Amino acid sequence: MLTYSARRRLALLGVAGALLAASATPAAAAGPLRVLAADVLVAKGSSSYQEVGVALGGDEPEDASLRLDFDLSEVDSLITLEPPSDGWDCARTGKKLRCEAWEDLPSPTFPYWVAVRAEAAPGDTGDLPITATYAGRKASRTITVTVGEGVDLESEPEESAEAEPGSRVGLPGGVRNRGQKTVHGAVLVLRPHRLSPYVGNFRNCAYRDGQPAVCRFDTELEPGRSYRLSDPLPVRLDDSARTGSRVTSHLDWRTKDDWALIEKNPDSPVPPGRPGTGEELRLVEVGARRAAVPQTDTTANSVTAFHLKVTGHSTADLAVAGSTATGGVGDRVRVRAGVKNLGPAFVEAGPVTLPVVRIEVPAGTTALTVPRKCAPYSGGDVWNPSDFWGVPGEKQYGCLLTKDLAKGDASEYEFTLRIDRLATETSGVVRARLDGDPNPGNDKAAITVRPAPTDGGGQGGDGGTLPITGTSTGLIAGVGGLLLVAGVGALLAAQHRRNVVASPPSST
Repeated sequence: MLTYSARRRLALLGVAGALLAASATPAAAAGPLRVLAADVLVAKGSSSYQEVGVALGGDEPEDASLRLDFDLSEVDSLITLEPPSDGWDCARTGKKLRCEAWEDLPSPTFPYWVAVRAEAAPGDTGDLPITATYAGRKASRTITVTVGEGVDLESEPEESAEAEPGSRVGLPGGVRNRGQKTVHGAVLVLRPHRLSPYVGNFRNCAYRDGQPAVCRFDTELEPGRSYRLSDPLPVRLDDSARTGSRVTSHLDWRTKDDWALIEKNPDSPVPPGRPGTGEELRLVEVGARRAAVPQTDTTANSVTAFHLKVTGHSTADLAVAGSTATGGVGDRVRVRAGVKNLGPAFVEAGPVTLPVVRIEVPAGTTALTVPRKCAPYSGGDVWNPSDFWGVPGEKQYGCLLTKDLAKGDASEYEFTLRIDRLATETSGVVRARLDGDPNPGNDKAAITVRPAPTDGGGQGGDGGTLPITGTSTGLIAGVGGLLLVAGVGALLAAQHRRNVVASPPSST
């Protein structure tokens, strides 16, 4: 069975996430009960991962159960539908499939796989009605399942270049038809990094801020032949890009029919971009030469990650803040630590191989609650946080930034400590480590726990000196007047109903 690899799934997430972020209506907004599902295009010899979402809307009674009913009458001769193995109890009677959720969820999702039967032919279609029942209410959606012609578009997995902040860079793009059939046109979706927006003016490319740039080609891509763009896709590297960092955009090749499924998704249709007014961007053949039905790309090799390494002299100064708490043995106290980007360059939250923020728990205390952006870290060049985000009880932690930090933005972390012994004041350390940071003098601060005054004037767990409200506070390590604002992550929060995520939880 051919399956979507992580590369393809991440590409689907990236495109859909960018489009959803730009859409005026969230896919799962509050309102009536709704079934969220898109049409399916699948080729013989491959399988397609799909999802049905349900927007519950209104009140959610504690004893209510969710049921999905699939009427397979028109599609049973075309496909097999494999329901999920976890989260749902499914039973089939004739050409009806009924599935009940194990428990109520705020945004329930039903993932399933579709594969084409041997007797089906490209171009065959059938309707698949889906009905949701919840708390005495019903909602339905009918999707169309189409058997497509399998093709294989391939691009280079990675390319790279160097550029200084403020410069204009052209991204070359190439694609090869590795299949045995002619591909009737193609769509190139450029997902630019926020620090390198598209600045082209090609008349067959449409773009709007915050969305991908979408370029359409009518070229017939013959089997075994390779093609390149007649001109590079221009992007501009933002002035705030940090020297030494890597700004990555993605170029994703789609068949016209695959792209139409995303573009016309009834739950998150693509907002129209603005086409350019200049010349046409074309596909030019390179290399040797070797009744249309819907075509779908069955492999996961058509996305190119283009990395721009930022050169020049654009740096960012991360300033560190600690805090102080008071209490006695057995008390639980809250302490906070954080970093603020003093600029001028932009600092990204990820991806990283080593933590930007490192926190040492004060001696004599135990970390009971740990932010979900922090995981144990013992130093050195290896950090494998994986399943250890927010694990308590360790002495040292590495932390991701809670969000991307423009100049003036801050990232804050709150720990709850239990005081096990406290004869005198005890301190831990918070450090920041960022390549190219021009001011090492503000990269370290103390996290201090002091004995409460014996006259009863102190209270354990005072929360330290960095209030979550963001009011001004003094810094412990000589960095005056640093304002720390609570970072609320919302990382990839509305990213389409595709299954994947290899990042840590987004709550702090």
